[in-house]
Amino acid sequence: MKRSLLIFLTILFLAVPPGPYGTCPAQGRVTSDTLHRLEEQAEERQEAVIRLDEAIQEAQADGEMEKADVFKQAREHARKVYLDAKAKLDAAKTAKIEQDKREAALNNRP
Repeated sequence: MKRSLLIFLTILFLAVPPGPYGTCPAQGRVTSDTLHRLEEQAEERQEAVIRLDEAIQEAQADGEMEKADVFKQAREHARKVYLDAKAKLDAAKTAKIEQDKREAALNNRP
């Protein structure tokens, strides 16, 4: 029962869209805080995929194939959500590097 509740909460967590922050705050700047939040999101999504893998294995070991199939569907959704979060993080990292280069160039002007 406790395991099923954990899986339900994992699936519910994945259904909720990310927080109110995107890759760039209102000023159009990528901050280290933004990168940190995006990293946390990606890690949380990855952990959800891992938990669903474990739930699939447990359901299969218990002979509950229908439950395992539901978890497999949830895992596929979780994987897509994780890949999206990872892509946003990678884009933000790239934007931060470019932003830092522009700022360094401006600071080195005569």
